[in-house]
Amino acid sequence: MFRAGTIRQMSDKNKLYHELQLQLTADDDPQLHVLTDRIESEVQGQLDKAEELYALLLEQTSEKNDRAHYHHQLYYLKNNQGDYKMAIEYYEKAFWDQRKNSSFESSFAGNFVQQHRYGLLQHQGLSESAYLFRTCS
Repeated sequence: MFRAGTIRQMSDKNKLYHELQLQLTADDDPQLHVLTDRIESEVQGQLDKAEELYALLLEQTSEKNDRAHYHHQLYYLKNNQGDYKMAIEYYEKAFWDQRKNSSFESSFAGNFVQQHRYGLLQHQGLSESAYLFRTCS
């Protein structure tokens, strides 16, 4: 992270330029921590609102394509929040809702979901769980 230092105007006959001196901010800078905490709080609040909205929309629709879309959006939210187990559940729901409206073969669809679940478990750092899931699937 950088802090803006001095700004110096440099002019050209046709254009106006500015030079900005940047200063590296220390990792333990208290102002940086306040800013980071505030950004994280605001982002989390927006993700929570989005989750509430998609849950409400899911309750109000029976259309499989819409349900697949809402489940997929919830998958993205949970994945970004680091809740990988819920992300997997939403991903699977989205996939199976979409599959019901398409001509995918069952074995291909099931294998795709299994591979995605395995990847998410590995990403989460649950390599032992991922290995057990893969060997039991």
